[in-house]
Amino acid sequence: MMEINGQLIREVWQKANPITGQDEEVFRLDIQGNWIRKKDFNNADSIYGWTIYAAHENDFSNIQSLIPLHTHNNPIPLAGNNHPTEIIFGEKYI
Repeated sequence: MMEINGQLIREVWQKANPITGQDEEVFRLDIQGNWIRKKDFNNADSIYGWTIYAAHENDFSNIQSLIPLHTHNNPIPLAGNNHPTEIIFGEKYI
């Protein structure tokens, strides 16, 4: 499994689709068309919460298989942690 850090989160965030008229560093769309907000990584309590999902056979070891997905569509949160980004890392890095 890859280390969960700011670099990985930023790289996966870039895979989400920009939304016309929105700041792409704040809001994007996951592959199912759900709005996600960058600062709401692993925040299942937010309507914009998202996490990292392995699209290919639970392969968390390969960046190419990782995608951003709204937390309400992902039954298995990354690393089993549902805490907002600030709690996980103790700093604002995204």
